[in-house]
Amino acid sequence: MKISICFISAFFLVVLVGPLHAAGNGGLRELQNNPTDCCKTTPVSCTGAYVCTSGNGCFAATAKVQVLNKGEVAMKDLTIGDQVLTSSAAYEPVYALGHDNPTKKAEFLKIHTTAEAHPLEITDRHLLFVEGKANPVRADSIKVGDVLRGNHDTQVTVSKIQTVTRSDGIYAPLTPSGSIMVDGIQASTYVALQTKGGNEYPEFVNGVTLPVSQHFGIHMGSSIFRMMCMGVSSSFCASHDDDGLLWWAGYGMRLAEYLEETSVFTQLIALVLALACAAPIFAMEVLFGARYAPLIMAAGFIGLVVSKKHGISLGFGKKVKTV
Repeated sequence: MKISICFISAFFLVVLVGPLHAAGNGGLRELQNNPTDCCKTTPVSCTGAYVCTSGNGCFAATAKVQVLNKGEVAMKDLTIGDQVLTSSAAYEPVYALGHDNPTKKAEFLKIHTTAEAHPLEITDRHLLFVEGKANPVRADSIKVGDVLRGNHDTQVTVSKIQTVTRSDGIYAPLTPSGSIMVDGIQASTYVALQTKGGNEYPEFVNGVTLPVSQHFGIHMGSSIFRMMCMGVSSSFCASHDDDGLLWWAGYGMRLAEYLEETSVFTQLIALVLALACAAPIFAMEVLFGARYAPLIMAAGFIGLVVSKKHGISLGFGKKVKTV
């Protein structure tokens, strides 16, 4: 029965992975402000200086990252296995490319800051670390004057925000910690789960905010995929669809979009089922790491099967006699 529940939960688990694609059109426009509420309407009904992009969560091809032993590398040139600089100032491997489409046309927010690096070009639903928030927030909620986190937790102030359309691709590298330094700015490797609501924290359809942040929820939900990609075979992270979207991210995107239009009850059931399987798997990753957790879990499973087959008691649940 428990196994059946976890199989069912696996389908809902991808809700926490979230969508990872981008598309858009339009010219270069300067933004005085960019409130998230403006982007929640469908179709977009913003006026004046308020402009919303139609992308979801990726970086531009020319965005730069620091790669160990290579120096500064453009997003379009990143490969799986490259050791990239993360928000903790440590280098971590790129274990997958959530989105890898060199010809995709997309609209990006071009965020200028007081940092010396090139302006950050990022799609609207990608998550960024900002001062005053415990967790990353949507890029389209950033406004002029906000303070972002730079190298070694330095503070960089947003001086101007524009939108720009490019046709040279969209990219979304994934790291074990879920963070990455891009153009001198600390960014999450994840995107907002929802298209219509939620910023730092996701929301139910009735507007109630969940206590788990978008970043942490996605990070925990994608634990099983990190373990498969890093601990079993990189082939699990080598398959992309026609849009360049990683296969399991594509399933997550479609399921998340479906659930966003359902009732609170359905969303709650999906959340409970997802957490039921995601939490223990994530705990194993935290304890043993994504590379070794699959081996530990497989060894434990084999040991349990062998012990049951030969009637060997492992002492679990054994009562202790008291005098």
